[in-house]
This record gives sequence, structure tokens and C-alpha cells, in this order.
Amino acid sequence: MVSDHLALRERRWTGQVAIEGDRVTALAECAWDPADPESTTVRVNVADARLSSGLGRRLLRELIARCLSFGLTTFTVDYAGSNVTVDTMLQAIAAEAGEGYSLSGVTRRGIGHLTVRAAG
Repeated sequence: MVSDHLALRERRWTGQVAIEGDRVTALAECAWDPADPESTTVRVNVADARLSSGLGRRLLRELIARCLSFGLTTFTVDYAGSNVTVDTMLQAIAAEAGEGYSLSGVTRRGIGHLTVRAAG
């Protein structure tokens, strides 16, 4: 697992990648506007061969923990509407971290838009 941070003038970014051999098998990233703490967007991409392996969940869990340590508490997650595991995965991550989250979202044109807010 390799992690890296990159700060841009008007936006902030953090992310990590999973590498197996000479291949990137997953990428998790978080970007936000420091002037708008609720602008935080989280993305996770996992190679088809590693789907359902728990890798995406692990990367997302580590990324959310990092974001919380930065003081970010609201995240937007966009995902394929057919991916019904996203809600379950986020609830499991919240339970493991001992954090409470509220989830609200909609699906439009096959893309799910989920807003995750840390409680308290």
C-alpha cells in the first residue's frame, strides 16, 4: 500500500493507492475546497479482478479516518447506482470506527449520489 498527499492552492487532496506487483489495483481519493468544508468528495475505484475482495472497503475506511483527522465531517460519494454495497459498506466502516454517520442520497440516470455526515 502506498499513500501520498498533494495540496493545491485552491483545493486540497489526499489519497492512496493499492499496488500488487506492477499493477495499481485500487485508488481512493478525497478532494475538498478549504473554504467549503462540506464540499468533500470521496472516490474509490477497484480493479475488476479485486471486486468483492474487501480492498475497496479497506481503502475507504483508511481514507475516511484520514479525512476525519483533518476535521472533515461531510462527504459526497458518487457511485454506480447498481452498486448496492456502498451503503452497507459505509455503515460497516462507521461501526468499526465507532463513528455515527447519517446517510442521505438519490440516484439519477444510474449514478448514486450519497451524502455522508459524521454525527456529533
